[in-house]
Amino acid sequence: MENEALEWQKLFDFMVKENIPASEAICYIKNGLAGKTAADRHEPKKVLDPSELLLEVDYSKSLMQAIMAGKYNKRDKDIIANHFPVPVKMAGKKTVVSVKVFSFDFGLNRSGLLREMIKNNYHPDAEKIVKRLRRHNCHPADIRELLALGAAFPHLQRRYLIIALGSSWRNNGEDFFPYLGIDNYERHLCLSDFPVGWLPNFHFLGVID
Repeated sequence: MENEALEWQKLFDFMVKENIPASEAICYIKNGLAGKTAADRHEPKKVLDPSELLLEVDYSKSLMQAIMAGKYNKRDKDIIANHFPVPVKMAGKKTVVSVKVFSFDFGLNRSGLLREMIKNNYHPDAEKIVKRLRRHNCHPADIRELLALGAAFPHLQRRYLIIALGSSWRNNGEDFFPYLGIDNYERHLCLSDFPVGWLPNFHFLGVID
């Protein structure tokens, strides 16, 4: 009984310290991250979290159910089941995956990137990011894995714009990718073809192979 009380106190203290809800605190403790500082958990310009985050992804749920679990303030109207069907091999399954969030330095700051875009019609394609993820023994997350991240760790998108390149919707000849972002500190589930390319502050969700 005393041990149980200590565990509850540990959970409560961590919630207060990090200003996060119980569901997030429990996930951090399960993933062994409770004792790490925010800087340790989220290092910029490389793998943001050297410790893997475990996500439970339930493909038996509808896309709308997965979206509702994340309690987003707003979602793009084109993120619907017809545009993002469940992969046939995953239909009806539940799985646990290990993920990491990545940020890649393209060697250009924002102004330099914009100059390069104007000069050379610069728009790096998704395959370049996928190759970088492969170097870390990861593949790009799909929309269900992105939604699982948003539900389990909702505060992450307040810090980073996180893109899932494993799912896309083709419209008018362009690929639109889902991502987690914010607007006026509200959490949004968004969709974009990223016409200005990959900016330095963009982050990508990778699933460990």
